[in-house]
Amino acid sequence: MASRVAKAQARLMVRPGLLFYVVGMLRRDRMKICARRFIQFILVGLMVWTLGLMAANAQNNSGLRVVHALPKSPPADVYVDGQLFFANVTYRAISDYRLLAGGNHRIKILPAGASSEGQGLIEADFSFVAGKNYSLVAMGTGGEGGAELRLFEDDNSSPPAGKARVRAMHASPDTPAVDVCVTGYNNCPVSDLTFKNATVYVNLDPGTYSFELRRRGTNEIILLVPSLEFKEGVVYTLFLMGFLQGEPGLQIITSADSIRAPVEPPTTGALLSPTALIVIVIMMVMLMVACWFAWRRFSKKVG
Repeated sequence: MASRVAKAQARLMVRPGLLFYVVGMLRRDRMKICARRFIQFILVGLMVWTLGLMAANAQNNSGLRVVHALPKSPPADVYVDGQLFFANVTYRAISDYRLLAGGNHRIKILPAGASSEGQGLIEADFSFVAGKNYSLVAMGTGGEGGAELRLFEDDNSSPPAGKARVRAMHASPDTPAVDVCVTGYNNCPVSDLTFKNATVYVNLDPGTYSFELRRRGTNEIILLVPSLEFKEGVVYTLFLMGFLQGEPGLQIITSADSIRAPVEPPTTGALLSPTALIVIVIMMVMLMVACWFAWRRFSKKVG
């Protein structure tokens, strides 16, 4: 009789213990699920935030490059809103694009190494539309002959399938208006190109071409440009620089524009520079690793 009573009491004691054990397991499982979901929520939020910043950065910036076409001017520094943007740009140099926030900006050209507080060789205000690329060309003779800045919008979108896209820009101060003709053909795809202006874009079949720059409306060849190669899917600008009479002489400088994407960090005006975005991504990855280690330690404690 006594043994039966003892067994009954033992059963009563085991059942509550088993119940408490089951309830504890459920609570630990629920805590794990909640912690996992909380960490996932943080990580997803960080990813969305970073992608949003990157998208906003791309949508709010323009691409700007500088072309030094002043044959009598020394290397120059280019300041945007008082901050150095391009350094030591030499004659005939075509810079890479840099990111610049859309809107109005003050551009100042100074001799390389000069104080930004000094008198600029050229100063002008320009308006930039976000999402577009621009070429800022310093034109004229330079020195005492004078100079000015001209802003051109660049269409670096993909050409039609199987084509290259080409335009020409006249930056030679003493060269008259020209027609641009293909050697060996009675074909002048560009006519009446005058100083300080650019042509519309022309789609060409990929290949190697020779061009003749003729005095407008005549067959007089001012400059022969042999063997220029144009590749499919690439956008080009041909810059006419130098002097027709004098040194440095007249020449064509070719730029493959569509492969010169804005990749360098801006020094002014941008919402976020590429460097800042990289830092944000690295910090996000470090936080993800820290969350993973925290989750492992939490799982061991509650398990």
